[in-house]
Amino acid sequence: MVSPNFFKRQQRNQSDMTDRQLARARQALVEEERLIRHQRIAMDLLTLPAKDRGALVERAAQVVAMWRQEKLCSADYVDRWSEILRLPPREMAAAIVSDADGWGAALRQNSPWVGVFA
Repeated sequence: MVSPNFFKRQQRNQSDMTDRQLARARQALVEEERLIRHQRIAMDLLTLPAKDRGALVERAAQVVAMWRQEKLCSADYVDRWSEILRLPPREMAAAIVSDADGWGAALRQNSPWVGVFA
């Protein structure tokens, strides 16, 4: 025999689990959307004329420089994005959609491509 309180606790636990599962699913969707945005940027890096590609990278570099100057985010992000933005276009495109040594999702969450690319 079990008490009615046992069933109430079970229902609460089940509800909490469902809430956590829903939150994880929502977060996965957000991360997927960020990856898709960065895949589009990667395609631009590979297909835009050199002048337009240079402007795209320069705008991102300016954002990273602002982060550094105004201390808007961790030096880890500033340093990693600075390294990525110095890569040749093909390598840069691959880096922004990669796992980046475990940093991929975090870098895409804190991305220097803002505005039309956000």
